[in-house]
Amino acid sequence: MNQSPSSPPSASPPERPEAGQTEVVVPIKGHWRWSALLGVLGMVMVCFVGTTLAVFVDIESGSFDVSVTVPPQVKLRPVASHLASTTLAIDDQGRAVIWGYRDQGISGTGVSTVGTSSDASIVALPEGRRIVLLTGGNEDGSTASVYYTKYTYVVALDDRGQVWTWGFDDNYMGGRTPTGDWPRNKPGPVVLPPPFDSSKDQVVDIKASTPTTVVLTKLGDVWIWGNDWHGTAGIGINVTGAGPQPRRILTGIHSIGTGYWAGWAVAAPDWTYTTYEDKDDFKGAQSAKKAQGGLLFWGWQQTGQSGGPAGDGRASADYRTPSLVAADSPLSLALAAGTAAGDDNATLGVRAGSADDKGT
Repeated sequence: MNQSPSSPPSASPPERPEAGQTEVVVPIKGHWRWSALLGVLGMVMVCFVGTTLAVFVDIESGSFDVSVTVPPQVKLRPVASHLASTTLAIDDQGRAVIWGYRDQGISGTGVSTVGTSSDASIVALPEGRRIVLLTGGNEDGSTASVYYTKYTYVVALDDRGQVWTWGFDDNYMGGRTPTGDWPRNKPGPVVLPPPFDSSKDQVVDIKASTPTTVVLTKLGDVWIWGNDWHGTAGIGINVTGAGPQPRRILTGIHSIGTGYWAGWAVAAPDWTYTTYEDKDDFKGAQSAKKAQGGLLFWGWQQTGQSGGPAGDGRASADYRTPSLVAADSPLSLALAAGTAAGDDNATLGVRAGSADDKGT
């Protein structure tokens, strides 16, 4: 602007805002006898600069100061997990933010143990990848025992459909074997084995039970890895320490969920499941297609807990193979009645509640 001020600058600067109103980083001082209107126009400039521009106007004298202030702090989106004493969040740059309990490498920073009272750990994925989903867990959701806290892990899904894990015990939780390039105390990629084909399919959802990780792909396949306590791996056999190798257990699935020692899935008609003969069997045998869809349940069914997680009154047991919840049970009626009746809107491979979720 070429207009000259109407009078010389005042001898002393106008009164500044009270402490805390504006945090000044680079003061650019100028005291002119301008109208309050020009001060307002200065405020409009905020819309056109990368950092926040603050303008202080002394209405009585017509003087003003312009200062460049600190950019707004990053925004955090907290996420749910089965990690005990640890809090997870995703910031607006797509990074994981972790605070609280951070032993066993779950800080993701390459450090095995970070003090509970230390500043939050910030974890960025390589190649500019942004985290879109984040979760984690440990063996039973408790830090009461060294045994349990040894098996502690974090799982992230990036904006390209790649799963990353860190923390965990080498034999249980990671879905991968640690290497020099991808140690367990930093994020490392999980590679799903055949029949998964990354050129045609990608992961769209991740869930963590206490000892297992469950992921859903766009084509409606469910893959799982981790410990098989109480049947949480859904592989049809009683194996403690099923290993880090991901295994496909279901096809034709709409959405997934987990709880403590339990998992569930909403299946469209023509779904199938895969069972395995032993701990070293990673190919499995796929069942014939099931004509009726509905709500599937696997894992620990403790009927002493308000009727049991499956919600249909079945006997207390470990259900190691996913099976349909009774169609007339309250839980099934509430969550999957339309799908159980053959609802064609049960689009495969969607995150429940997302914009792509068209099923009932």
